[in-house]
Amino acid sequence: MPRTGRLPSGGLRLTVERRGGTALIELSWPDGGEIFFVVDGERSVGIMAFDESDESHREPRAYVVPRPYGWSMDVTDEDLLLAVWQIMGEQR
Repeated sequence: MPRTGRLPSGGLRLTVERRGGTALIELSWPDGGEIFFVVDGERSVGIMAFDESDESHREPRAYVVPRPYGWSMDVTDEDLLLAVWQIMGEQR
């Protein structure tokens, strides 16, 4: 069952659906949104991201990285989103 919550800042809405070692994260705001699909492997983490609101770049982004030290998907929805952003930021 997905959990939906409002983040402290305005119209941001976060929905996270977890199944085993996967998570579907949807972050939406009034003008668009971004979707992340996260797969937690034994030695790596895979992330597929797509920014629905970016008309200039209509392509998904894919990341497969060595599993970060201390990585866990057993965290709050907000902390999981922050961890995903951190991985994506380090790979750019």
